[in-house]
Amino acid sequence: MRCFPAVLVLALCACTAAGCGSSLVQTANQESREFLGDPYPRFMNFEVERNVNGDREAVIPVQGHFTLHPSCPALAGSTASRCHTIHTRYAVLEFSLPDPNAASGFWTITATQIAAIAAARHANPVFSLFPDFTEEIVRCSIPRGSPPHGTIAGTCSTNTVGYRRVRRVELVEHWPLSERSGTRKKAGWAVTLDRDGGVRSIRVIGHPPQLWR
Repeated sequence: MRCFPAVLVLALCACTAAGCGSSLVQTANQESREFLGDPYPRFMNFEVERNVNGDREAVIPVQGHFTLHPSCPALAGSTASRCHTIHTRYAVLEFSLPDPNAASGFWTITATQIAAIAAARHANPVFSLFPDFTEEIVRCSIPRGSPPHGTIAGTCSTNTVGYRRVRRVELVEHWPLSERSGTRKKAGWAVTLDRDGGVRSIRVIGHPPQLWR
């Protein structure tokens, strides 16, 4: 019998009520086996988000022994290939809800990126609004810092500068969601890390609604 972290069990219980549950776990294992070469990844976290289009998605960072076999054409006049097998320990699985079989995808992430994002998000309680994964823009409710307080519907994303060695984590928000993409206001924070992965400095980008007075 496989075991799951308590937080994942609770999340999956909530997900079951929403119409997914065990089918999501089965699909995650199947996708990991098919695309990453490991049928039993370790689920590190579980988040249900809405993407920019408003579609609900489950995002699951996983750890395992993953092997990717990129496909690419052979060199001209030779049977050799420019491609090489990629081995990685971490990846992020993504599934549509409520039917995880409707659409799915994945991307790889490094241990350094995971640690850097965690350090940045824990540097300030405000930063918990941002996703703990890269490569995805999600809808979020951005708090206002001044009367009448409340929130503004917008989008949030987390980006890392650097891959094997992350130098900076950028937490970016756009608003309001009612405006067309490209015309929304933009602000956020740049969290710079030291050589040991600790937070060295935090710089405000623009004028985030959280800081309005």
